[in-house]
Amino acid sequence: MKNIFYIEDDIDIAKRVKAYLESKGFSVSVFSNISTAKDNIIKKLPALCLIDIKLSDGNGKDLCSWIRKSYPELPVIFITVKNETDDIVTGFDIGADDYITKPFELDILYSRICALLRRSKNSYRIYVCNDILLDDNKLKVFLNDKEITLSAMEYQLLQILIKNKN
Repeated sequence: MKNIFYIEDDIDIAKRVKAYLESKGFSVSVFSNISTAKDNIIKKLPALCLIDIKLSDGNGKDLCSWIRKSYPELPVIFITVKNETDDIVTGFDIGADDYITKPFELDILYSRICALLRRSKNSYRIYVCNDILLDDNKLKVFLNDKEITLSAMEYQLLQILIKNKN
C-alpha cells in the first residue's frame, strides 16, 4: 500500500481527500503544518506528497524546495486555491511535478497521482531506529536530525544493526 502525505490545514478538505484516496487503496497521513510534515518525511518517506501552498506555519513552496534538496525523486503535487499563471509557473519552477487548483474533482486527483507514481523512481531506502536515521541512497546518517560522519566500516556496521534491529 502506497503512503501519501497530505499537507493541508483545511480539515474538511483533508478529510474528504483522505477518505477518497483510502477508498482507492492508498494510506494517507494528513499534516496541518510544515514542521510536522518535515519531521514525518524524515522518519518515513512517503510515495508522494500533496501540498497546499498557504499553510498556518509558512508557505508550501518552501516545503517543496526542501523536499527537492533532500529527496529529489519524491513526487510533489500542489493542491491550492492559487490559480494565477505566475503561481502555477512558480510552483513548477521550484519543483512541483503537478499543480491542481481548488476546487478539484477527486477522480482527477486520483488519476494524476496514479500517473505520477507510475513514472516515479521513488526507491528510497531509509531506515530509522529511535533518533537515528540511515539514508542508504545518500549514504548519510542523522542523529536527532543532525548529520553525523562515520567511517565506511562504522557505516556498514550501523547499517547491519539497523536493518536487523529486532
